[in-house]
Amino acid sequence: MSNTNNTIEILTRGFQGVRGPTGIPGITGDAGVPGVPGVPGPTGDAGPTGPSGEYPNYVGEYNNGNSYNIGQIVSIPVGSPYGNAGQLFIRIAGPNPGYPPSDTSYWQLYTNGLVVAGLPTYLPLKCFTQSSDYTVNFEYFNYDAYGPSIAIARTPQVDAYMNYAVTSGVAQLWTFKSFDSAFSDITVQLGVPSLNVEVASPNKPIWTLSYISTPPFGTNGTEYGVFLSKTGAL
Repeated sequence: MSNTNNTIEILTRGFQGVRGPTGIPGITGDAGVPGVPGVPGPTGDAGPTGPSGEYPNYVGEYNNGNSYNIGQIVSIPVGSPYGNAGQLFIRIAGPNPGYPPSDTSYWQLYTNGLVVAGLPTYLPLKCFTQSSDYTVNFEYFNYDAYGPSIAIARTPQVDAYMNYAVTSGVAQLWTFKSFDSAFSDITVQLGVPSLNVEVASPNKPIWTLSYISTPPFGTNGTEYGVFLSKTGAL
């Protein structure tokens, strides 16, 4: 009886038709909203410390009590009996003390200039002026306080550069390269650097360089790269 029923059902419903072709894919939907940025990763380790900006063969002003190794370079300080202030000498013989640069058996005049000798290429200094304020802070130059001149506190780097400038014996052009785009670079003739003392506590030693008229420096705190124009440092 069941076979008869199945036959009747097939005849009633008919055979299954052939499957039709696949439809055309729908249009791609819009991109989803970007996800929230992830948490920043940890800070990396600091890189190694860079080399000193001063060349290792320059060891400062000559001291007659020190021993110097072959290849070391010294400068002659102001007032020294061993040469002209700012001259550079390189050691060419053994490290015995008591043989000054005037002894050509131990020293040779060094003329390769600022960069090779390790003297600073320029002095990074900020300007300052204020009526009756004679303070000369490190990393600044005070102008107009010590007459028509700029005043700079002495440091080993400043001394090295000024001793070099002293060797000319005449006024020279100096460039003040502004590190602030709001103020222009300045080139001005300054007199031979001379030693002085700060007229304010703690009365530290300073250098002064005179000018004819006050240069148009920027506002207090404007930073400049100060150098002898002939060196073309910046």
